[in-house]
Amino acid sequence: MSNKSFQLIDTFDEQVPTSSKIGGHDQNVDWFKCIFCQTDSLDTLQCPASARQNDTSAGYKTLSENLEQFNEINSLPSWLDLNKLNDGSGIQNTLIKSNAKWHKKCRLKFNTTELKRAQKRQHRYISDDGQASLLQEARKSTRLSLPCKIGLKDYVCFFCDSIEEDEMLREAATYGIDNRVRECAQKLQDTALLAKLSAGDLVAQEAKYHVKCLIYLYRKASRVANDDESEGGTQSRISHGIALAELVSFIEESRSEDNVAPVFKMSDLSKMYGNRLEKMGAEQEGRVHSTRLKNRLLTYVPDIEAYKQGRENLLAFKDDIGPALRRACEEDFDSNYMQIYKAVKIVRSDMMATSSEFNGTFAADCQEKSVPRSLLTLVNMLLYGPDITTDSFSQETLSIAQMLIFNSHKRIQKSNRHAKSRETPSQMYLGIVIHCQTRKRGLIDKLYKLGLSVSYDRILSVSASLTNTLCKQYQEDGYVCPPSLRLGLFTTAAVDNIDHNPSSTTAKDSFHGTGISLFQHVTTQMNGQQRLDFQLTSIQGGRVTESLPDSYAVVKPAVLKTNVPVIPVTDSTCKGCTGDLHEAVQNEYRWLETVSNSKEYDIEERTLVSWGAYHAEHEPIKDFEPCVSALLPLFEEEAKSVAMIKHSFDVIKTSVEALNPGQNPAAYQEYSDSEEFDHKLDMEEWCLQMSTERPQFHYWFLTLKLELDALIFIRAIREGHFKLYIDALTRIIPWFFALDHIHYSRWLPVHVRDMTALSSTNPDAHVEFLSGKFVVHKTKKRFSAIAIDHAHEQNNAVIKSDGGAVGLTENPVALRRWMIAGPEMARLTKEFESTVSDFEVEEDEHHHENKTSVQKSFLKDIWSMVEVMNELGNPFMEDSQDLLVLDTKDIAPTSVVDTIRKIEKIGKTQYEKYIEDRLIKRTVPIFEPIKKKCIGII
Repeated sequence: MSNKSFQLIDTFDEQVPTSSKIGGHDQNVDWFKCIFCQTDSLDTLQCPASARQNDTSAGYKTLSENLEQFNEINSLPSWLDLNKLNDGSGIQNTLIKSNAKWHKKCRLKFNTTELKRAQKRQHRYISDDGQASLLQEARKSTRLSLPCKIGLKDYVCFFCDSIEEDEMLREAATYGIDNRVRECAQKLQDTALLAKLSAGDLVAQEAKYHVKCLIYLYRKASRVANDDESEGGTQSRISHGIALAELVSFIEESRSEDNVAPVFKMSDLSKMYGNRLEKMGAEQEGRVHSTRLKNRLLTYVPDIEAYKQGRENLLAFKDDIGPALRRACEEDFDSNYMQIYKAVKIVRSDMMATSSEFNGTFAADCQEKSVPRSLLTLVNMLLYGPDITTDSFSQETLSIAQMLIFNSHKRIQKSNRHAKSRETPSQMYLGIVIHCQTRKRGLIDKLYKLGLSVSYDRILSVSASLTNTLCKQYQEDGYVCPPSLRLGLFTTAAVDNIDHNPSSTTAKDSFHGTGISLFQHVTTQMNGQQRLDFQLTSIQGGRVTESLPDSYAVVKPAVLKTNVPVIPVTDSTCKGCTGDLHEAVQNEYRWLETVSNSKEYDIEERTLVSWGAYHAEHEPIKDFEPCVSALLPLFEEEAKSVAMIKHSFDVIKTSVEALNPGQNPAAYQEYSDSEEFDHKLDMEEWCLQMSTERPQFHYWFLTLKLELDALIFIRAIREGHFKLYIDALTRIIPWFFALDHIHYSRWLPVHVRDMTALSSTNPDAHVEFLSGKFVVHKTKKRFSAIAIDHAHEQNNAVIKSDGGAVGLTENPVALRRWMIAGPEMARLTKEFESTVSDFEVEEDEHHHENKTSVQKSFLKDIWSMVEVMNELGNPFMEDSQDLLVLDTKDIAPTSVVDTIRKIEKIGKTQYEKYIEDRLIKRTVPIFEPIKKKCIGII
C-alpha cells in the first residue's frame, strides 16, 4: 500500500450564517423557523405535520434516523447540535411535538443519498492493534479523475499559477467549462483571468486546474450575482434602472450645451447615483461599485469613452463620431418610435400590476403608493425634463399619474367603467369633497365621465360602507369614538345645536339637531397612541344595514327634578384672580405707546404695531401642536332640551374615559348664539380726575377702556392664558347686568364660579387648563388659539357646506347615513388635503400679521383715523360740561350724561348682589327673574 495521506472531507457547506447556528448559541431552537439554518428566508418552509398523507410522522422518522447515523460516523457539521433537537423523548418525538419545519435545500443535506456518500467516504475498521485506519473505496475511474501523467511538472494551475504535490491537476476537456469560467471572470471583472482567457479557449490551451480553485471561482461569482439580485427584489431593480436612466439623461443633457466639452468623474457619477438610490428608498450594501456602473454607462451611452488619469476614471464623448451618431439618431424615426414603444410597454406593465383600492383612509404617502415609480418618473420627465437632483415629485406629477392609472384599462372599453382596484386617492377625494359641499349628482357624474372623479353611486357606496363599518366598530366597543382620535391625550368637548335652514323660499324641510365635538390637545412630548387600524368594509349595493348602539342613538327622556336647581356649595370666591390682569393692562398701554410713536410710511422692516403681531412677538414660547378634533355622529334632537344636554354629558363622559382613562370629563356648552364681549380696565389718577370733570372725556375714556377690555379677553384666548381668561370674564360681567343681557348675566357668574373652583373640584383638569388646554390650537402659529365653541362651529360648517341636509329630512335612511358618515367624509377631505403640499401653507410659526405690508396698512388706517378726529376736534381736549356728537356737534341730554357716569357702578352693584344672594348665601333661586333697568344711553 502506497504512503498516501488521507484527508476527511466535510461535504456540508460551512458557510451557514453564524448568527443562526443552532449549536453555536445558548438560545433554544425557534420551531417557527427552519430547524437547520434558523434564518428568515424567502424560501418556503416544509412541514410533514401539515401534509395530507395519513402517516405524517414518516418524514420525521426518516430525518431522525439519518441524523443519528450522521452523528455515529462523525459527519455532522460543527454548527448542528442534536441535543438541541432532543428534549429527552428522542429526536423523532421532539420533532413531531414541535411541528418542526425546514427548507428544502437544508433538508437535502441530510437525505439518504448524502448519508450513503458520507458512509463511503468515511468507512472505518479497527485493526488488531487497536489503531483506526481509513480505507478508500474503489472509485469509478474516469479520465478527469486520473492524475496528469504526461509532463505534469511542466503544468501549473490555470487559476492559482501553482502546483501542490498532494493535489491532482485536471485538464479542461469541454467548452462548457470555458463558457462558465468566462462568465465568472466577466461578473468579477477579474482582469488577470480575462487576460489569460484572451489567448484562446481552455481546451485549446490545454489548461490544467485544481478542483478547489475552480469551485472557489464558481462560488465567488455566485455570491456577486446573489448580491446583485438581493438589492431589494423587483422594486429595487426598478429603482436601479430609474436611477441609471436619470443619470444617462443627465449626461446627455450636459452634452447639449454649446461650446462645452463635458468630462465626468466616475467618483462624482457614483456619488450622484448612490444619492438618487437613497432618496428613492432602494437598499444598498456599502458604496456603489464604480466599475460596474461605468460598464453600464458605456453600454447605454455608446459614444462615450473611459479614460484613466491616475486613480480617477474619466468619461468623455468622442470628438469625431459623437455628432454624427447624434444626427443619425435624430433622423432615425423608426428607432425613435420603437424606443417609445418599449418605454410605453415597460410603464404600462407596471401600471397594470398596480392596485390602489380605497380602504377608508388617506395615508400620508397614499398618492405616491398608488402610482408605480416608473410612471411617476416618465410624467415628471415630460413635465420638467430630466433632473437627477429632484428628491420628490410635484403635485401636478402625482395628479396626472393618478389620472392615468384611474383611466387605464387592459383593453379598449366601450363603456365608461372604472374598476375599484384602480381608484386613486385624488379621484376619490374629488368625488368626496364635491359631494360634501354640493351633493349634486349631475356635477359628480360629469366629472366621472371626464375621467376626473369616481361616480356618484360609488360615493354613496363609500358613504354606506363608512356608516356600516363605523356602526359595527362602535357596537363592538360599546361606545362611540371616531377612529382618528388617539389614546392618552387630554380631551375636551363641545356641545351645540347644528341648524340647516335652506335659503330657497320653496324649501319644505330643514334640520335642527345637535353636534358633539371632541378635541385632543397634543404636545411635542405627548403625541398619543393610535387606537385602531381603520379598514373600510366592502358592501354591495351601497345600502346602510347597521345602526348606532342604543346607548348613543337613543336619547332617554329627562326632566329637572325641580324648577329651582340647587347650587352646590364651594370654597370659590366666584370672582377672578386679578393677579395677571394689572400686567395685561400695562401690556396694552405699552402697545398703544408703540403705535403712537410709529409714523406713517416710516416703518422699519421688523417693526410690529398691529395688535395681533405685537402680542404674538411678545408671547412666551409654549409647547403645543395642532389639536386632533373629531365630530361625533349627529343627533336629530335639539340641543336646548334637558334630555339632550344630559345625554350629551353621558356620551362625552363615556368617550373621554375610553380615550384617556382617569380623566374627569370637561365639556363646554353653548345654549344660544354668542354676542360681543366687552371688558373694563383701571386708569391713572389723572384720567379719573378728567373723567369726573368733563363728560366728553369720560365718554371717550369709557369707550377706550371697553376696547382694551375686549382686546384683553381675546388675548387670553389667543395665548391660552386661563387665569387672564377668568379675570377678563369677571371684568365683563357687570356690563351684562348694566345693559340687561339676562342670559349672560344669569350664567356667566356660574361659569366663573365653576372655573375658579376647578382647582379643588377637578385638580387634574385645572392643571391642564393652566397649561393652555382650555382652547384649541388648529395650527402651530403663535397667538392663534381659538375657543372650543369656535372650533366646534368650524367642524359644523365643514359638514353643512352647500349640500348639508337638504332633501334628507324626509328620507330616514339617507338622513341617518349623513348623520353618521357626514363627519367621517369631512375627515377624509381634510386627511387628503394634509397630504398635498400645495393645499398647506408653509408651516410658519409667526403670526399672519407679521408682515411689513400688513404693518404699513395698519399704520395708514391709524393715522387716517387720527387725522379725521383732529379735524372734528379732539374729544379728550373738550373742556365743556356737555356731551357732544363729534360730527354734528349735537348736545346729548343731561339724562344721558348721568347714565354714562353711573352705568359702571350700577352693573357692579347688581353683579355683587347676584353673587351674594344666589351663589354664596343661596337665599334667592338661580331662576328668579333679573330685573331690567332699561337704561337709555343715547
